[in-house]
Parts: sequence; C-alpha cells; structure tokens
Amino acid sequence: MKKLIALALLLSFNAFSAEILLKTYRYDNDVDYAPEFKVNKDLGRAWVNIVEEDFSDNESSYYVDDFVKVEGLSLVGSDIVYKDTTCATIYTRGWGIFRGDVIKMTRDCRFTQEVVVENIDDGFYVRRVKKVKVYLVINE
Repeated sequence: MKKLIALALLLSFNAFSAEILLKTYRYDNDVDYAPEFKVNKDLGRAWVNIVEEDFSDNESSYYVDDFVKVEGLSLVGSDIVYKDTTCATIYTRGWGIFRGDVIKMTRDCRFTQEVVVENIDDGFYVRRVKKVKVYLVINE
C-alpha cells in the first residue's frame, strides 16, 4: 500500500511539471554548462543564457555565452514569466556605481542537466556518443 501511494505521488508530481529542452551539447569532462536568465527591459524580452565554461587548462580556459530563445518566456513588469508561471523576479540592489539588477529564481522553475548516451549510425558504423542535455523545468 505504501508503494502504491508513493508511486501515485511521484506520478502526480511529474504530471504538473513541464520540461523544455534548451540545448544539447557534446559531452566534455572539462566543460561546465551554467544556464541563467537574461532580460532586455526596454523590449520586455527574456531568454536563457547558457554559459559554457571550459576548465581544462588555466591558461586556455574560456567562457562562451549561448543565447536560447524560449517560446512563451517573457518579461512582465519585474518578473520573468513562462506562460502563467513566474520563473524569476528582478530587483535592483546596491548604491551609486555599484547599483545593478539581480535576477532571483523562484521555486516554480529550475534548470537541470542530463548526460545521455546516444547511438549514431552513419551508414557504416554505429558509434556511442555522450551528450549533455540542458532543460528548463517548469512546475505548474
């Protein structure tokens, strides 16, 4: 009976969340992907910026910004909203030249990553390739 209740709770939790695939990358042990929200207040737009950080060598480390447009994600007032769900709130912090905007995520949205192994068939060989998938999970 306890297992049945636990299974029902797990299924009900998954039924109210949506996973949006943002980007798929080829797996590299030395590269980290850090998604974050970015906004343009003048145009009322919001998007996801995935920062690709390479830590393979201190002298040749790099950061690459990868902008991903998400359909349904927008800036409403000071909130980043996906359809009807508030994903983040923007507030101003600091004083003088140190004054700036801070984006704080709510508990309704989160970023996740998944490492998967896919078979790629080129017509001659089947290769197994590791990939990283970055998701935006919306709790509705």
